[in-house]
Amino acid sequence: MTSIKLYVYDLSLGMARNLSMGLTGNQIDGIWHTSVVVYDLEWYFGQGIFFDPPGTTIYGSPVKIIDMGKTEVPKEIFLEHIEGLREIYTADKYHLLDNNCNTFSNGLCEFLNGSKIPDNIINLPAEFLSTPMGRQIRPFIESFFGPRKIVHFAADAVLVSAVLAGIKRSTGLSVATNNIENQEIRKAVDKFLNVGEWVFDQSILIMNTSAYFERKR
Repeated sequence: MTSIKLYVYDLSLGMARNLSMGLTGNQIDGIWHTSVVVYDLEWYFGQGIFFDPPGTTIYGSPVKIIDMGKTEVPKEIFLEHIEGLREIYTADKYHLLDNNCNTFSNGLCEFLNGSKIPDNIINLPAEFLSTPMGRQIRPFIESFFGPRKIVHFAADAVLVSAVLAGIKRSTGLSVATNNIENQEIRKAVDKFLNVGEWVFDQSILIMNTSAYFERKR
């Protein structure tokens, strides 16, 4: 029998726990990414199905490791199952709610021994999108990436664009998109930056009315 471990990462690096109540009205402890460690490899879904030695992925160190029990599935059968999943878990089929890294981990654990990953992880996207801010942000994310093509790092992309908007407001420095020769890429970057401006403005509006924030100057 082989042990199964669920590696849990927080893509927000702690920011979700600290800011979510003030920004969304809900306590969100993390933006979870998960992977499954079995047969001495860490398996995960991003822009397809990948594997690495445990703890060496681009996501850094897991914030927690959950024991998911053991499996009697032979390694050869497991690898055949993985190959069968590659047509389902592709970059273009990624979806924030229905086909993400956590649904991949959940399905893999179910195949290995019938276990399921924690509900608070699998239900996180729906929980966030049910908040006032989530309902406002979703159309912008979907219009940018397409409703069936919300890539794995969409939340991080929005965060980066909001940070760039904050830098622009405080220093006047902004991305020189006019220097981008490719017109399509320039339009995409402008749209990306516009999302950040909107998120930045909405965040300020929410913070102004939240008891969790106070103005110091």
